Amino acid sequence: MFARGLPLTLRLLLLCAALAVLGSGVGLGFLYWKARHDLNNRLDESLLTATIAAASCLDSDDIAALAGSGDEEARNRLSQSLLRLWSTPPLTELKTHIRLVFRDPSGKAVKLLEMTGTELAIAPSEIVPAASLKSALEGSAHSTGMLAESPPTTFRDRFTGLTADAFGRGPEKTSRAAAPIRRGREVVAALDIHGSVPASRYVWYSVLPPTSILSLMGLLPGLFALALTGWAISGRLREISEAMKTISLGRYDFRMKGGGSQEFRVAQESFNKMAENLQHSYDRIGETFRELQVAQKQAEVAREAKSDFLANMSHEIRTPMNGIIGTTSLLLETDLNDEQRELVQIMRSSGQSLVHLINDVLDFSKLESEKMELENAPVDLPKLIEETIEMFAYYASEGKLELIYFTEKQVPEVIFGDRERLKQVLVNLIGNALKFTKKGEIVVTVRVRAAQTSHGTLPVVHFSVRDTGIGIAPEHHERIFEAFTQADASTTRKFGGTGLGLAISRKLCRLMGGDLKVESAPGKGSNFFFELAFREVPQQGAAKLVDSADLQKHLHERRCAILCANQTLAGLVQHYCRSWKMEAHTLPGLAEPVIPQLLQWRPDVLVLDAKGQEPELLGKLCNALEEAGIPWLILQTVGEAKTPQSMPGEAKQSLVRFSYKPLSELKLFSCLIDLLGRGNGEGSLEPAVAKLSAAARDSGITGFHEKYPAKVLVVEDVPMNQKIAGMVLKKLGYESIEFADDGKQGVERVNQGDIDLIFMDLQMPVMGGVEATQRIRESFQLPRQPVIIAMTGHALAGVRESCFRAGMDGYITKPISIDDVKNAIVSSYHKLTGQRQADKPGAAPGESSSAPAASALPARL
Repeated sequence: MFARGLPLTLRLLLLCAALAVLGSGVGLGFLYWKARHDLNNRLDESLLTATIAAASCLDSDDIAALAGSGDEEARNRLSQSLLRLWSTPPLTELKTHIRLVFRDPSGKAVKLLEMTGTELAIAPSEIVPAASLKSALEGSAHSTGMLAESPPTTFRDRFTGLTADAFGRGPEKTSRAAAPIRRGREVVAALDIHGSVPASRYVWYSVLPPTSILSLMGLLPGLFALALTGWAISGRLREISEAMKTISLGRYDFRMKGGGSQEFRVAQESFNKMAENLQHSYDRIGETFRELQVAQKQAEVAREAKSDFLANMSHEIRTPMNGIIGTTSLLLETDLNDEQRELVQIMRSSGQSLVHLINDVLDFSKLESEKMELENAPVDLPKLIEETIEMFAYYASEGKLELIYFTEKQVPEVIFGDRERLKQVLVNLIGNALKFTKKGEIVVTVRVRAAQTSHGTLPVVHFSVRDTGIGIAPEHHERIFEAFTQADASTTRKFGGTGLGLAISRKLCRLMGGDLKVESAPGKGSNFFFELAFREVPQQGAAKLVDSADLQKHLHERRCAILCANQTLAGLVQHYCRSWKMEAHTLPGLAEPVIPQLLQWRPDVLVLDAKGQEPELLGKLCNALEEAGIPWLILQTVGEAKTPQSMPGEAKQSLVRFSYKPLSELKLFSCLIDLLGRGNGEGSLEPAVAKLSAAARDSGITGFHEKYPAKVLVVEDVPMNQKIAGMVLKKLGYESIEFADDGKQGVERVNQGDIDLIFMDLQMPVMGGVEATQRIRESFQLPRQPVIIAMTGHALAGVRESCFRAGMDGYITKPISIDDVKNAIVSSYHKLTGQRQADKPGAAPGESSSAPAASALPARL
């Protein structure tokens, strides 16, 4: 890591120095080994020569006398001779140990005397001769050479020993030499000398001659030459580095000048070619970038044109739809008979279907741009489900399909959520089910169930749309949720559709915290379902008609027979009746033997589905019921004429009632109360039912203008929309209502004072709603600012935000409804009074989050 940061010249110099030291070390090591070897040989030869010379100087007679009688004079002469041997120059380099060994007549070796340094010891003793001494006693001089105490056996040991000797840390070396002492030709004794050399004698500077070290000075010129070469290479590399830095700064016209060795000239040419290629690439990228800028501007213009087109189309379509749906909504608030009410609901549902188709296209644009924002307002779930189902009543009757829905009792009446988005998902799912179902039924269920989440077990609302249609193969379960895609390309031609509904529905479910899933198989129908966490709104307002204990008591213990070809519908009717404490039983089917059995059991009422029944048997059954005085309720589809066979005589018209499918709990309850309330001694229950129905319909309307008093100005350029808005406001009780045809007239009227509440259209001639709002907000002559609520057919992303930025207080989209206007006034009225907005009601105290009880819905559903 450190070496990478050093200049190239210094790195080369260091590398050369390291190689020089390594090479010198190897050379000096070899020279040291050779000099050490020569030293060992020289010392060994000196010891052997001195031993032979000393042995020849010793008198064999003195040795014999000393060995035989211990002659004192002989001992002295031998001692003098050995002392002179000690001072012999070759032996002065060694630490010596001298022994004089005599061989007795029996051939045994006897040590006569021993000298270590200048100390002489006479202690005759028998010894076992070593190899060299044995050889000398036999007549041959011999030496062992210089040896360590533990001779090395491996190369590693030799190398380690050599290194230790070079630094004076090795063991001392010892050599043994022995020479014979003769009397004539006979060997009578032997001289044995041990010589040892200390480790300091083998230090490298003592062994190597000075000339060997001085020879290393010859490496210095090479090192200097290498340093110069490295310096030159570094300079060339710096030039290349500077050139690269210049190119990196965008100067692609820079070129390097030639020079230097062949290798550097090749590198410079390659660099110049690279610079030329980069310049060409930069020029091409610049052209492409300019083309992209032009394309981006064109795309922005196209996107703005698309947004303008969608906004205009939304506004233009919603404007007449506002008249259709607004008129039908107001018409439904009037007194209508059942058939008229069903037809008006069909008109409104058809208009709402078109509005939802527009919403699909607009919402897909919002979801693609990730600008979708969800509302969090109270949602009446039963009302939402019923409205959604009613939209498809006519389509179900056209396809001869049973459209059935059931909402579990545990489902809260009102929850917080985005009503329109939830309705949009249900509309798409039910519409798809009707499209791909040829016969059978579509069943919509809403339940509360417990779901495991990261926060524990929480209650969720489970929505399910099940059909008996063509089904979907498992490999297409994910593909159908892609935009503009269906499970089979051929189905687009066969069934029609844009392929947007499911894609939008899944994205909306995920935005609301759930996920849309499907269970299906070819030929076995499909089940689309999703679950949403909820926060319940405490029950407020008037009680529901079906929950009236005063009315329910008229159904207690009554017997009800149910004759429906569709078993799911029959099970649903039976479930509702039993929830009102009625004794309800389903009949297997309409046949000749069934009629007398039914009359024998004599139910209080018969619920009859005319669909799929033989007209002749149906007529016989109704005649028998008329004669027995048993009332009956006929379920029929929207637009279906009343069956002549099912009509009794004029005298007994009160025995029959008709209810249009899809069947709801309220419809069934109202008809049964109307039928069973007669002949019980209390008179007809129609006034009570009508009173409760009117109370439920007018709940939240009566007294609304007194709770939120205001003088209202409607700024709208379309006379029809003015009329619809005025009728809606009058329905809420407002009488002081004025109109302006454009934003300019609206600003002038507001500047005159006394306007409290403004409903402002956005797209108008002369002056639009946004500009008019800004003018009003900039006016300082007003005693107080009015509440301004946008009322527009624009529903694209960003329109709502632009309205609030301009100073508006609320926002509703056309077609408007009474509920939309009510909610907008309630949510923004506090700005008019200067009071704080009331907090939205939360969950009821003590609300349990545990799993709900098992549903009492029949297993068929």
